Amino acid sequence: VDLEEGERLYLFSDGILEAGDLGGVEFGIDLVLDELRGSSKHDLEASVNDLISRVKAWRSGAPYPDDLSLLALERTAEVPLTRIPKGQMPGPAVPAL
Repeated sequence: VDLEEGERLYLFSDGILEAGDLGGVEFGIDLVLDELRGSSKHDLEASVNDLISRVKAWRSGAPYPDDLSLLALERTAEVPLTRIPKGQMPGPAVPAL
């Protein structure tokens, strides 16, 4: 995945999508996308917190049959890419005992 400066990548488990309310209606991809679009002006941590809070509010106290896992990445600065030639990877940072 090649992210440009300011772009974000969200990875989440199916537990986010399948989180059901008391009537069994799933949260779904449309609500996930709505929430992420709506929080795009917030910092990354706030956007994650907003999504998790909205999923929890959606559940209205229904039990959690699955996990709610979310990983968010944001490219914040242009950093030159350094490629290490094959076979020239540095050794471990901590010497082996």
